[in-house]
Amino acid sequence: MNSSNMLRRDFTICLLKEQLRCLTKGTRTANLINWRGSHVKFSNVDNRLKLWDDSDYRKNGLIADGTDGSSHMDAVARLLAEHPEKKALTFLLCTDGVQIHKSNRKSAWPIFLVCEQIGLPHRFKKRNVILYGLWHGVGKPPLRGMLRMVQGEIDEVNEQGGIPVCNDGQEFDCLVGVTKVTADTIGKASSTNQVQFNGEEGCCHWLARGTNITTPKGGNVRSYASSIDPPATRRTHKRLVRHARKATESGTKVHGVKGTPPVSELRVLDREKEVVVDEMHGGYLGVAKTILGLWRKTLTDNQVNSITERMSLFKPPPLCNRPPENLELATWRSSTFRGWVFDFWFPCCTGIIRPELLHHFALFTEAFTILSATSIHPERDVDRARILIRNFQTDFTNHYCMLLEFAVFQSGDP
Repeated sequence: MNSSNMLRRDFTICLLKEQLRCLTKGTRTANLINWRGSHVKFSNVDNRLKLWDDSDYRKNGLIADGTDGSSHMDAVARLLAEHPEKKALTFLLCTDGVQIHKSNRKSAWPIFLVCEQIGLPHRFKKRNVILYGLWHGVGKPPLRGMLRMVQGEIDEVNEQGGIPVCNDGQEFDCLVGVTKVTADTIGKASSTNQVQFNGEEGCCHWLARGTNITTPKGGNVRSYASSIDPPATRRTHKRLVRHARKATESGTKVHGVKGTPPVSELRVLDREKEVVVDEMHGGYLGVAKTILGLWRKTLTDNQVNSITERMSLFKPPPLCNRPPENLELATWRSSTFRGWVFDFWFPCCTGIIRPELLHHFALFTEAFTILSATSIHPERDVDRARILIRNFQTDFTNHYCMLLEFAVFQSGDP
């Protein structure tokens, strides 16, 4: 199938340059917003574009935003390599599919661009999110062609000198670049042209073959040991580029890489560090849903009723998550799982779920809580979370070996 014909027929785009101009002018106007259910007043200074420079990197030694990552600094350096006198406007690219009608297989795939120079309280407001394009059709979209069009418009903007932005009374020409891409686990494998997580060498972070486990029902699960002797080699951007080149030349997979990936169209993107599984798919709909699904299969009707009764007793204030009404996980939204992870699982399950399973899940929730804070220490907090997650991974098989026929890690990341 000719992807260029598909793009012309099924991919609707909105001119990026005009949206960028509207974005850089519009983000300084609002001074009253509704954030997390309460009215909070922000000045024009707080609501404007904040052009990134070295002085903003990890203020007070803390990580408070995606722009505090070392890979973000590297991406900005690549973007401004030929024009160091200019500033950078960096964007997070998000895309995911949704089925349009239950009666057919057509789906819609929007491409959103989110500017990282807008403050976090305002960044994901509808008025500040750019809808670049919308693809609709049967099956998966031609991602490579879509990203090529995104980068083509970005190149056109940058070749014309960038986008003028007024900051602190001065006007700067800003170059534009996509420095991050978020997706679910399957989308990450597709965008990097790698084997999916349940295939051989499907780990997106490590060069590990994994072990195939046949479940009692005849299914297959790919297991990646949390401790490997000798230790596995970490995937890097350079290794992914090299493996993609070898795979393209040989026509065979190389360490799980099948060829040149679609995200190679985005010039300043680090393929390993900055193509990430988002919090919703990785945490809430991945690990939390898997663990709760395993618990649910072991519970009697009386135990289910006890947990449901406890959930009904919660009367949280409007700012907090609402408890789920039942344990029918198919009806839960990602926000429901978020409330379960942060608020409800422990008081609802204590005395019903085995203590060792509660302690095991507490490792995950503590690590998730640390990493979800508004700011984290790059050594103390990250090291603590790393130890917790490693213990959670190591103990998973010990606690759930009798239930593996029900479990496929939907988060995909070992």
